[in-house]
Amino acid sequence: MNDPILEWESYSSEPIERSEDWFWALGAIAVFSAIISLFFGNILLALIIGLGAFSLYHHEKRPVDPKLWVKITKQGVQLNKELFTYEKIASFWVEEASGDKPARLILHYRRLFVPNIHIPIIGQNPEEVRQLMLNYGEEEKHVETFTEVIFESLGF
Repeated sequence: MNDPILEWESYSSEPIERSEDWFWALGAIAVFSAIISLFFGNILLALIIGLGAFSLYHHEKRPVDPKLWVKITKQGVQLNKELFTYEKIASFWVEEASGDKPARLILHYRRLFVPNIHIPIIGQNPEEVRQLMLNYGEEEKHVETFTEVIFESLGF
């Protein structure tokens, strides 16, 4: 049925511990920005800043299970229970390990929001993953977007 050809246990994102100072800084920046926008008469911007800070706070405080079970099957790439079919994967790239970062399988998925899926390759040979993916899709070098660089440097 959906038997894996290759599988490994990875993580969805590196767990980052946020200190209490980080949350205080988030609150201070949000309050200061909202006050400035109210000073200039922009109530809508103040509301958006408040909602954004509130959402970010709850996103960072939620418990996360970082474990991710990756399976490459004949139908697509499965991450836990979600299947990304080869028909919707525009291209892929296997990025070699560098420094303390493991090798990653990057899928360029045909969707509007978050089109690039980064999957750390742990316990498998990256070249073997690349050779297997070549059977099912097109390889295209992935260049990190400006947004990805900023989010990664901020720890998201």
